[in-house]
Amino acid sequence: MNATTYSTSAAVCCYSGHAATGKTTSLVNSACKLLRAGVSPNEILFLAATPSAAQRTADLFCQALEPDAAPRVTTPLQAQLEVLATPEAVARTGREPRIAHRFEENILMEDMKTCGMQSRRLSEMLRFFYRSWTELEPMDHSWFYSDEEENTHALLEAYLRYYRVYLKNEVAAAAYRFLDGNADALQNHRVGYVFVDDYQSLSKASQCFAGLLASQGLWVAGDGQVNVGAEDFPYPKGLSELVAGNPHAQVHKMNESNASRSVVDGLNGLLTDEAIAAQPLDSCDGASNGTCDAIAAPLPDDEFNRVAEIVRTALDAGVEPELVHVASPNRKWMKVIARTLAEQGVPVAVFPTLKIAGDMRDTDLCLEARIVTILRLMANPDDPLALRCWYAFGDYLGNSAIARMLCEQDYPLSLSSARLDLAGEGNALLEQQGGAVLDSLESARTVIGRILGATGLDLVARIAAELSNDRSATLPRTLELAIGHKAANAAPSALLDAIQDAVFFAQFASAGVRVGMLEDFVGLRAHCAVAGGMVNGFVPSRAYFDPTIVERDKRPKILAGDMRRIYSFARSADSELRFTYFEQAPLKDAEQLKLKIERIRLIRSQRLCEIHPSETIRSLTGVSFHE
Repeated sequence: MNATTYSTSAAVCCYSGHAATGKTTSLVNSACKLLRAGVSPNEILFLAATPSAAQRTADLFCQALEPDAAPRVTTPLQAQLEVLATPEAVARTGREPRIAHRFEENILMEDMKTCGMQSRRLSEMLRFFYRSWTELEPMDHSWFYSDEEENTHALLEAYLRYYRVYLKNEVAAAAYRFLDGNADALQNHRVGYVFVDDYQSLSKASQCFAGLLASQGLWVAGDGQVNVGAEDFPYPKGLSELVAGNPHAQVHKMNESNASRSVVDGLNGLLTDEAIAAQPLDSCDGASNGTCDAIAAPLPDDEFNRVAEIVRTALDAGVEPELVHVASPNRKWMKVIARTLAEQGVPVAVFPTLKIAGDMRDTDLCLEARIVTILRLMANPDDPLALRCWYAFGDYLGNSAIARMLCEQDYPLSLSSARLDLAGEGNALLEQQGGAVLDSLESARTVIGRILGATGLDLVARIAAELSNDRSATLPRTLELAIGHKAANAAPSALLDAIQDAVFFAQFASAGVRVGMLEDFVGLRAHCAVAGGMVNGFVPSRAYFDPTIVERDKRPKILAGDMRRIYSFARSADSELRFTYFEQAPLKDAEQLKLKIERIRLIRSQRLCEIHPSETIRSLTGVSFHE
């Protein structure tokens, strides 16, 4: 690709359209046509937005082809990490092909605070950096607004180089820049044909990365009205920029939806609302009538039961459990819905949102993080980020002053280090924290010495017992779920791989009604889709209605974003699309959940709040917010 980033020598074909218009099927059929024409499966790469979507696409290929004839289906993030894992990439970037966990990011942020910037300003600046990375901005002197920004970015890059790790938001740009600046490496990773589904849900860096890999043909499919992405900074404009950068691109506008007429009408209610004002969908000939409605319940408990009733009705009608999707804009609400379904005997597959986190300042509150760090030190005693994390645990500031000194001097710290030879000694704080570092390393050596020989889940359980000083300590549930049975007897490195896969490449289990957040269903299809908790306060948030927090002229943009978020889930429905909400809630619960309270009534000695249905589904409910 040249300076326009989207221009490519490969032939480009773009399928653009709204929900259920056959874009994914068209991509799969095009790939199958190439395979039947004699193209090797190794010359085709299919990139799906999420691991769940990749599994669905792989199943479509299995239905159309012999297993050995199917091309590789993966996600952009997995493909990018494979590029960065090559010896050439490791040597050039100086980093290992792994992504920092949440607790490692938190410790990195403590290091960043040594620049003296206020936390809020630092957080805003980091988000700006992350977006700039994903949009392939130059990140040089010409890009930054001030010296403060440039110096902060330089400090962040210095820490990442020293710790030899990637933040998730920089992986795509790192892989793209490595290939774009290395012709030999690009040639080694290129394939003949690349197919990309849900193109709009990817970051600009991922979109351009996919274009680099294609030498002969690039097929993409996307819906420009979806703003919920598989990545933190999706780039819907990439569809139009790809076409603009390749004047000879074939563009197929697909506007006839295969979904039922009622679902199409419901989706059009979102698309044609003045907040979005997009082109409506057309129903294809022969489409079924289907169902689309908004169902009110008096109280939250009643809503949970309504959702369960809808789901059971679909299952009783013979719908496969994995073709029933249930989502909510609120994580707590989603978990209660899942629990209600399970209690009523419905098989449930909840989207696994595993995160290794915890408060590093209290060793009792970050046991899982400490276990992962010990595993990493067992796999590599010289791992700089693992060493950094270990001596951060238990200290209010994470011993960040000595960490910055070590980074500035590129000090080769090791688990076997018995002393620190630092330039500029004599600083009392550094000497104190230096002693704490050595004490921490000694404690790590002691723990590892006591558990040598153990493997798999037994190893993790023994580490937990050692770190908690409790021989009866049980294996943390998060790590048990992450490791599973595949790595039950594995060595530390394999355990770490299993944990990374569970955290960064999570997907729905194959069986059960799928329950998750709205953004967990990108690239999936359902017979019946149910969105629960559709009330003001959940979506839009309560701040949206408060003019002291959100200015009135900013509301339209926020509402449009929330409506596209709802649309991104609703578009997965083929036959039934149901929205549920509750009309009242106890005052205490409404305040805790930060709901938009219309008025409060005293009913039978209980304060009940009137709650209105979400502004995003006003086309169905006829209820709209007015000040």
